[in-house]
Amino acid sequence: MAYYSSNRALELRALLRERFPTAHTKAAPTRGVSPWPPAPDQDPPPLPVIDFVPGEIREVVAENPGCGGALLVGELLYGSLRNKRILTLVDGKDSFDPDSFGQRLCRQLLWLRCRDAEQALQSTDLLLRDGNLPDIFLDLQLNPLAELRALPLHVWHRFRRLSEQSGTALIVLSPTPLVTSATSRFVLRHESPPAAWELPRASLSTRPRTRLQRQRFPHVQMSA
Repeated sequence: MAYYSSNRALELRALLRERFPTAHTKAAPTRGVSPWPPAPDQDPPPLPVIDFVPGEIREVVAENPGCGGALLVGELLYGSLRNKRILTLVDGKDSFDPDSFGQRLCRQLLWLRCRDAEQALQSTDLLLRDGNLPDIFLDLQLNPLAELRALPLHVWHRFRRLSEQSGTALIVLSPTPLVTSATSRFVLRHESPPAAWELPRASLSTRPRTRLQRQRFPHVQMSA
């Protein structure tokens, strides 16, 4: 798998700086920030159970359709509004539907539409090298398993090193355990009864669906 050179990374940084200048400036600390008011026809989703941790990679496995992947995206979008932080979504199969979440909930969203897993990993590699967009969500849930299993394992270890160096937080949503270097791995289980399909998405939560499968302590360098 080929990855972009450092020159391409610099080109991406210049493009991101031009289009999203606030992502490259240090935000002043805020206290008591109230949640963004919901749209008139939409209640705010709950805050995410699985959230971004600077310098760590967290994997969320959603093995079955309808087990909570879209709910997690909505919770992360609301969290980005509440915290006034840009959420970067690397869409591995160009499957994200912004209309189902609403314009206001997507206000802090940077959406990268990819045709396959290889392109999605190339985009993620560039973003981790750039280090100026702190919260990255890599969605590979709908990519074919054969495509995902063909990805080289060393990619995830490089991502972990880049994440630790830049302080960028990365969450990977996958249909099967995939990220060998993940600090934490969570599993989303199908917990909704049939009647839940009639409820608004914002009234549901990933909390009862989420199970921590694996936890590793992040690498800490010891100084002499």
